[in-house]
Amino acid sequence: TQAARSAERAKALAPDSAATQHMLGNVERERFAYAAAEQHYLRAIAIDPSYPDVREDYAELLYQVGRMRDAAIGTRQLIQLDPYYIVGWMRQFDVETALDDRRESERALNRIRELDPDNIWSIYGALDYALAFGREHEARNAAAAIEARYPPQGALVRVLVPWVYGDTKGDAQAASAALN
Repeated sequence: TQAARSAERAKALAPDSAATQHMLGNVERERFAYAAAEQHYLRAIAIDPSYPDVREDYAELLYQVGRMRDAAIGTRQLIQLDPYYIVGWMRQFDVETALDDRRESERALNRIRELDPDNIWSIYGALDYALAFGREHEARNAAAAIEARYPPQGALVRVLVPWVYGDTKGDAQAASAALN
């Protein structure tokens, strides 16, 4: 791939740079060579501990392979480096949701809302959390909050939540329009 060729050129020019190690990690991850990717990411972090992009990719790798506790540590380090980096907060929300850590999920979601109130996580985060664990009452409350605060997205959640919980009695045409 182009990314692999670029990483090899970077390795020839500056093998010990954080950017090169980061690129090599991304190439290995693309090849599903997760252990090799992790080693490159860790080398990049050791070379430049203040490099947020590699921390974000490393946390994403840990999330992908199911190492949620490690991913949570990685995302916390990332947002400590840059508390305004919204992608870091999104990763934090995803990881904490996977861990079913309500307090940390809400903390991340509140920060996302502070940084960008119209972000998709800001709008659907609480609903996503409830749906992830089959919490119907909570999901319906989150959907009602979306309808009240974000009327354009209300049409989708008005159909989506009942559909998720098997209520197919509604308007089939409206459901089709909202879900497509």
